[in-house]
Amino acid sequence: LDAQLKLQDGQLLPESRLAFEEAELRLVALGHQIDARLDGELQQLSNAPPHRRLLLQRVQMRGPDGELLLSDAGAQLDLVQANPTDTLFDPPVVSLTMTDAAIPDLQVFNRYFPPGALSLGDGSARLGMGLTVVPDTGHANGAPRLESPLARVQVADLPLRGAVLISATLKDADLASRDVQVEDLRVDLAKVKFPQREGPAVANWWLRVHVPKARANVAMPLLLDGDATLAMSDLRLVLALFGRRGN
Repeated sequence: LDAQLKLQDGQLLPESRLAFEEAELRLVALGHQIDARLDGELQQLSNAPPHRRLLLQRVQMRGPDGELLLSDAGAQLDLVQANPTDTLFDPPVVSLTMTDAAIPDLQVFNRYFPPGALSLGDGSARLGMGLTVVPDTGHANGAPRLESPLARVQVADLPLRGAVLISATLKDADLASRDVQVEDLRVDLAKVKFPQREGPAVANWWLRVHVPKARANVAMPLLLDGDATLAMSDLRLVLALFGRRGN
């Protein structure tokens, strides 16, 4: 740690300097553990209210069961005082932002789905995530986004291949109980290909699932309670699912 701190009325003056070398940071939220490396200087972005940023390297994230979800990603940690008059000793609003983190194997996310309903096969993806922890409340808000241009998806016993996009807004997440209010949950499948029992394989099929509001618990599998609307290009997937079960 290389530090030169100048304080006035409990506030860190802009000419202060705080730099980390080979430091390690661990964050735990909603049962997920994030480990990162700190090599760099605390950036002062504004003074009123105080807004500081740390750039994180070699970010790793593990699920509630300890399984590695991603590694060697980059992220930023923002520390924003809630009020301009807050001092260095008042807890800040903490925001973690990760953009375009590489997921080499989508199958690590199958632990979140109920067995037999849906599973992800081979394919890579990119993860974007924002998580904001409000001080002294034990609650957080977030916005994850998972996108894969080409993935294998198993629906019941029917194999599909296509583009996958999953996004949601998380509100009032209780960090202790892992209960979360989910809004605007979207699951989009596009450019999908799948076989039919008779005839040529289907191509360029699409599916859109939208859950406006739901309650969730971040467990394994993920528990979700809400109403969904579903749209699809046509009924060929439904017919293919029933066709595989008999005459």
